[in-house]
Amino acid sequence: IIEKTLKEKADQLSISAKSTLLANRGLCLEQVGRLDEAVASLEESVQVSKGRNDAAKDVLRQLKASQLMARAVEKAAKNEFSNALSMFQEAGKLDPEGDGVWRFNVAVMLNKLGRTKESLAELLHFKQKLESSQQQDDEDEDKVT
Repeated sequence: IIEKTLKEKADQLSISAKSTLLANRGLCLEQVGRLDEAVASLEESVQVSKGRNDAAKDVLRQLKASQLMARAVEKAAKNEFSNALSMFQEAGKLDPEGDGVWRFNVAVMLNKLGRTKESLAELLHFKQKLESSQQQDDEDEDKVT
C-alpha cells in the first residue's frame, strides 16, 4: 500500500505525508531485515521533509547505529578487534542515549587489545547506565501503580 501510494500519488501528497510514508516504508523494511533499503527510505524521508521529520531522524540514527554494531560484531568474530572497536565507538556516537550496549562491546574490544584500564572505565560507564535505566524503570513503575 505504501509503495503504491508513493508511486501513484506522489505528486498529490503533502511534504509531511510523503515524508511520513517514506519513514513508514523504512520501518517496514527494517522489520523484514532489509536494512540498507530501510536506511535509504529513512534518509529520503528526512530529505523530503528538509530535516523536519524528527521521528524519522531518530529512527535513522538508531538504525545506522544498529548496522554499525552488527558489522562490528562481524569484525570481532574475525579477531579484527581494532576495527570492531572503532565501529562500536562510532555506533555510540550515533546513539549515545541508547541502551549503552555499545559501551559494553567497546570494553570487551579494549580488553581484547590489552587496554585493561580503559576497558574497566568503559565497564563502569556501562554499569552506571544500567543502574540509571533500572532506577528510571522503577520510578516509572511506581507512577503506574
